[in-house]
Amino acid sequence: MQASAVKDASDLSLYIEEILDCGYTGQINIDHKESILRAIVLHVTTKRTPMLQQMREGLEVYNLIKVMQIKPNECRNLFVVGDDDKWRF
Repeated sequence: MQASAVKDASDLSLYIEEILDCGYTGQINIDHKESILRAIVLHVTTKRTPMLQQMREGLEVYNLIKVMQIKPNECRNLFVVGDDDKWRF
């Protein structure tokens, strides 16, 4: 769920299921849009931070963090969609 979709929406009924999936339990209407947005941002943050930490720990197993710091351009195609046409291995 993207907070920007809810932020720009004039009808939140289109997003009820996604809002509830983010853990929001209050009334879903325009008057409560700020509370809904806070719940979405909190949900996304608490979900992604552990995932990114786990990914970082996995990269450290092979010292890939150090390699990425030394050779960022060579490693970019591993993580940037569409950047792989620049490098051929």
